[in-house]
Amino acid sequence: MSLFYLAIIPPDLKSLALPAFKRLFQIHVCIVYFFAGFDKLIGINWWNGESIWKAINLPFATSIYDITFLGNYPILLTILGLGTAILELYPLFVWNRKTSNFWIYSVILMHIGIAFILNLYFFSAIMIIWNLTLKFSFNNERSYNLANA
Repeated sequence: MSLFYLAIIPPDLKSLALPAFKRLFQIHVCIVYFFAGFDKLIGINWWNGESIWKAINLPFATSIYDITFLGNYPILLTILGLGTAILELYPLFVWNRKTSNFWIYSVILMHIGIAFILNLYFFSAIMIIWNLTLKFSFNNERSYNLANA
């Protein structure tokens, strides 16, 4: 997705078409997050914490941190699973001026957790960059609030 936008965004950042590319990117990211969250909510494994348990027990995950103690607290696994699914219902909250900042920063924190717990550093870095791109304008001249856009 990043390569796609690098290929279609004009190299001249002063282009009149740049706001259209920002909007396209925002909509695209919101669609990706929404359907990821919706898919999690219609399945049972995120409601009972099984997906979180499976993720933290993958062979490549948690090589530094031993968090298997969470198996003793299934309610925490359930809260983490539902929290992830609700955070990914991104467009329902990110376009609202009152919840936009909280939601974007919460999703960034979720991806920081994914990076360190699941050792998915590249994935998390890309997702954090996408969220920061949604939050700030491409030229960094001003804060870009989705609710004002």
